[in-house]
Amino acid sequence: MRAVFSLSRKLRPVVSRGLVCSSRTLSSPFTTLTQKRYFSTASDSKPAAPSTPPPPPPPPSGPPPPPPPPQDFTIYNHVPKVAPKRLIDKMRMGQEVYILDVRPLEEFNKIHIKGAGSAPYENIREISPRINKEMPIFLYGNKVKGMELQCKTQIILSELGFESYVLLGGVEDLINAGFAYESQQDII
Repeated sequence: MRAVFSLSRKLRPVVSRGLVCSSRTLSSPFTTLTQKRYFSTASDSKPAAPSTPPPPPPPPSGPPPPPPPPQDFTIYNHVPKVAPKRLIDKMRMGQEVYILDVRPLEEFNKIHIKGAGSAPYENIREISPRINKEMPIFLYGNKVKGMELQCKTQIILSELGFESYVLLGGVEDLINAGFAYESQQDII
């Protein structure tokens, strides 16, 4: 069955905000469709507004804030680093070591490796006389910001005559590698 459409073109101009609307109706026994087309009027005194996005807001007054310092840890390439698994192997073979946490005391109290001592970077020169120089020292801290503190602490300890190494990763990495931990709350 073919649908029969009758086309009746009626031009009914309607002016609204400077636009003229003409409509055309397509009808069949089942539906009626109306097509509308909008166009500008010639008598419109205002030009049509361009469709450009609004201008960006003006920049803030005053000097721009300084960019964040780049985290270039290549300056610490000379610092000896050890993977946590290698330290576990040394400890299983019976080697005695010091494990020091270089984070601030508040962070140490929240969670730390069992048996580790707290040696915040800011206090390392005062703490160093109490450390046995005969045992190697392994330093850990936070993964990102602690890595820099670990390296700085290692440099100070090596200048003072200690054999020291930086453990790669942070507290969570050491726990995942198999170290036991002490915590104020359970993190599992």
